[in-house]
Amino acid sequence: MKILFLSTIVPYPPQNGHAQRTYNLIREAAKHHEVHLVAFAQKPSEMSSVEQMKDVCATAQAFRVKHKVSKLHFIMGLFMNLFSWKPYECARYDNPEMRQAIRALVEKEQFDILHCDTLVLSVYRNELSNVPMVLINHNVESILNRRRAEREANPLARIYIGLQARKLEEYERKICARVQGCVVVSDQDRASLLKIVPSCDPVVVSNGVDLEFFSPGREEEVKPNSIVFCGGLYWVPNSDGIHWFAMRVLARVREVIPDASLTIIGSDPPGKVSALHAPPMITVTGFLDDVRPLIRGAACVVVPLMVGGGSRLKILDALSMSKPVVSTSIGCEGLMVTHGKDILVCDTEAEFAQGVIKVLQDRQLALSLGMNGRRLVQEQYGWEMLGKRMESVYAAAVIPR
Repeated sequence: MKILFLSTIVPYPPQNGHAQRTYNLIREAAKHHEVHLVAFAQKPSEMSSVEQMKDVCATAQAFRVKHKVSKLHFIMGLFMNLFSWKPYECARYDNPEMRQAIRALVEKEQFDILHCDTLVLSVYRNELSNVPMVLINHNVESILNRRRAEREANPLARIYIGLQARKLEEYERKICARVQGCVVVSDQDRASLLKIVPSCDPVVVSNGVDLEFFSPGREEEVKPNSIVFCGGLYWVPNSDGIHWFAMRVLARVREVIPDASLTIIGSDPPGKVSALHAPPMITVTGFLDDVRPLIRGAACVVVPLMVGGGSRLKILDALSMSKPVVSTSIGCEGLMVTHGKDILVCDTEAEFAQGVIKVLQDRQLALSLGMNGRRLVQEQYGWEMLGKRMESVYAAAVIPR
């Protein structure tokens, strides 16, 4: 088959959760099909890294996102969206250059599948209206925004985000009922989407992990009392979550373990996260080419998310490296983890602090959690197996010509 794959990111290098999922599923699909990638570049470096995708795809091209180029575009886009029934994200990703590139490809190629790798990319559906469409829901976006609105302190922002949540729910109801293949990443998201769109039949293709790349390290690499968080800090749930941990939870940990240190790994940290940088107790690294050395050195990996959806690749990466993980319920939502066996699940400040303290003080517990976590991802979350599940979605979506 020929697949036109639309993405909101250039998934190379695959160094964050979204990029890992997108890159690995493209790689698996390209083993059997001809994949043409048209993507958005979230930062200037992605305009050049799209060339690396040509090693996997038949063709690959990228275009900048308007609000990433100009703050004025961003502000005006937010304002103008008040007068539109479509969610803001749909307008942000409706790009004339992208549309023209898709039209040019359609003139040259006869595609069998249109793969939209997020809900908002369905704005290009009318360019291939006669081709089966497969939609990937990395999160149930309306629920993600509703949770953000509930935790937003600024009243105007809370109202605006709440409005976006309602628009996104209506858009999900419209689009998901009409696609030939609808994919979610967890059973929880499937149940949530079915409540919004009872007529759709979502298929679960969970997130995964590269078992060879994220392999366990040696015990002597572990730095005692070291805590690590890893995740793209441009994503609000990540930046809000680690800020909460650093400001509200870490002090409780240090009451018992005074030398506990925190390393925050992730690209594009906002000001409130950058301001936490106070070595050696708190280190904000920003973007790293390879996160594995710091994760291998961690005595504890934390995932303190209060808002989210989908499932956390950062947890799968850590488990694959046999690291003990302490997470909130939302942080590990959608993963087949078991509290006390392969992860510790803690939601309040006090509980989260106690979970981290247990892992730091009880090395046998840490080793047991890590060993069981590695076994879990080996059995359930390898990309080759997940690629086969995606293959069945494509096969079911294709309409005989």
